[in-house]
Amino acid sequence: MNIRHLDHFLAVLNCGSLSRAAEKTGISQSGLTKSIRALEDLVAMPLLERQSRGMRPNPQGEALAHRARLIVAQWREARRELEALRDGAAGRLTIGAGPSWMRRGLPEAIAQLLQASPGAEVKVTGGFDAQLIEALKQGEYDLIIAACEEARHDRALEVVPLTRDRQSVIARRGHPLAARSDLAIADLADAGWALPSRRMAQRQRFNAIFAYNGLHEPVPAIESDSIAFIFEVVKKTDLLSFATSSIFKPSAKDEIVSLEVAGIGWERHAGIIMRADEARSMLAEMLTRRLFDVAAEMRVN
Repeated sequence: MNIRHLDHFLAVLNCGSLSRAAEKTGISQSGLTKSIRALEDLVAMPLLERQSRGMRPNPQGEALAHRARLIVAQWREARRELEALRDGAAGRLTIGAGPSWMRRGLPEAIAQLLQASPGAEVKVTGGFDAQLIEALKQGEYDLIIAACEEARHDRALEVVPLTRDRQSVIARRGHPLAARSDLAIADLADAGWALPSRRMAQRQRFNAIFAYNGLHEPVPAIESDSIAFIFEVVKKTDLLSFATSSIFKPSAKDEIVSLEVAGIGWERHAGIIMRADEARSMLAEMLTRRLFDVAAEMRVN
């Protein structure tokens, strides 16, 4: 099998039609059709079905697509590593990270990595846990640093724990509730909220605490995938939110405070998440060791 057969197959899935996929891949439509047929001959079954608005995978095609994305991603990574060795560089590493790690921990570890391997190329993308995990499984990252809870139950993933910290409710320092020390969950029933996406596992856990206590889950006035944006909103309004203890920057401590609310405050375990049963690159191993060292110095507990 030629790796280009999988490339062409995935191009058709992504584009939804042979004509658009041919344009994207830079080959003729007849050449693309021959490549798809060669792949179907190899697996001895059809993979695509034609519809009025283009092409879509049949169930067999859907099953192959998942594996094909991983194979193509791994092949490209292998090519990059070989080219890096040929050119005297140290390779390339793609990383996804949650908001707290983008602010603290990961920058230090990468700085140490680049000092030890100056020819390395590192690409870092931020996101929320569920998004990062799905992208990792699709082969978009070599590894991610995120909350471990969801990944621990997925056999396709390997989890290497690094830290644990606490989630708590946050508010601007001058918020009417900030001076109180006897807060209960019921005191937050009528509060306004600025919250991260419902797709985020920690948001779902936050909602579940209210449901467990017989309260309606908070309905946010503002919902955003940007933690930085939420912080700015909390600083300037009476909206509440929640965050991990490790996400606060020193410059933010004077403007944002953590509220002590009985019944709210839970541990979050974070770590390195990788695809299971997959060989790690030299750079991935080096970064893992440095993340362990940085996590030990962070003293998050």
